[in-house]
Amino acid sequence: MIVGVTALPFFVFDRLGGGARMSGAVMAVHALAYAACSLTSSGFVSRARNGLVWAMVGIGLMAFVFPAAVLLRNPYVYLLVSTPGYAGLALAWPALWSWLGGEPDLKVRTRRMSHYNLAWSAGLAVGPLFAGPLYLLDYRLPFLALTCLASMAGLLVATLPHEKMHYAPPTPDAAGKSAANVTKSEAHLYATWVACALSIALLGASRSVFPKQVENLAEAGTLVLGLDASTAWGFLRKPEVAFSYLAFILNAGRVLVFIAMGMTKRWQHSFGLLVVCQCAAMGAFWLLGTTRSYVLMLACFGVIGLNSGVVFFASVFYSLADPSKKHRRAAINESTVGMGNFAGAMGCGLLAGAYGVTAPFRWMPVVLVAGLCAQFWLLRRGIRPRAGTSDA
Repeated sequence: MIVGVTALPFFVFDRLGGGARMSGAVMAVHALAYAACSLTSSGFVSRARNGLVWAMVGIGLMAFVFPAAVLLRNPYVYLLVSTPGYAGLALAWPALWSWLGGEPDLKVRTRRMSHYNLAWSAGLAVGPLFAGPLYLLDYRLPFLALTCLASMAGLLVATLPHEKMHYAPPTPDAAGKSAANVTKSEAHLYATWVACALSIALLGASRSVFPKQVENLAEAGTLVLGLDASTAWGFLRKPEVAFSYLAFILNAGRVLVFIAMGMTKRWQHSFGLLVVCQCAAMGAFWLLGTTRSYVLMLACFGVIGLNSGVVFFASVFYSLADPSKKHRRAAINESTVGMGNFAGAMGCGLLAGAYGVTAPFRWMPVVLVAGLCAQFWLLRRGIRPRAGTSDA
């Protein structure tokens, strides 16, 4: 998926004649459709005899409809055709998460969540390395690669057995641990959903709006490698390639986080870790609006990726804690991903169009501070009933 998404802003710049505002708007519409489809599909997908069938339908839409839209030149027609293809992911992701959450053993489930996160995040990390060079050869090649890879993924999903046939019934000990985990996870769930939306908003803006800043600096010859005003290296004059490496670092940070979180449980129900990571990402995002150093940009993208990985792993862990609500919660969690992408791409795109490309990166920390306040309030509301029940 990320091969096409990384190339999409440059397709908007070069083929649709848009800038940062249009790029942000396109990705925002895709994200909004994804969020809406995640919520509306949760009812009928969760009641389906085999939710993996809907996962294959969603993958098919992403494999064939979304890439085909790049043959169009009218921005409105492009949106009309590409949006259902992108929204198809909303049928796939919750169904796959729900299938994975069928594992009754909490320790095994956490380890498999780590492996699954590692698998898709590795794809997100490697994909951008191919997107830039493929786009330079022909703008259609990244989207053709998306079709081939997504088709292979659909065939792999078709081999998965039904979860009722795959997972053994929980043992009494596993059921007891699961019940205790549900109680703690419920207290953190809503605050973590807000944190997830905010972390994804940073990703959305980084992917849809910051490519224009990279392009502007590269074309002006002011994108430098280090902290001084040294001459830029050759590859920094090609914004498609330069941004590909930034996107790689963004997702590589998440890979490292998923490995670490799968090996330990000390992060579970630790809200302080989420606060520290969000504050670090806040500073990195602000720095992106002020620097011309490519090394600093790489570091900032790495921090934003680390924050996204920590928050997303925690939010999906809490969402799958209650087996009776796992698909609905997984769908809601994915809708927060979509809403975060929408807010980051649309909000930052509009700010960039009105006040300059760097404006949203300088002002986003204000939104993040408000988001942290909302998280503390939700956490207090979540913990209070549990504490009261314990006292009783």
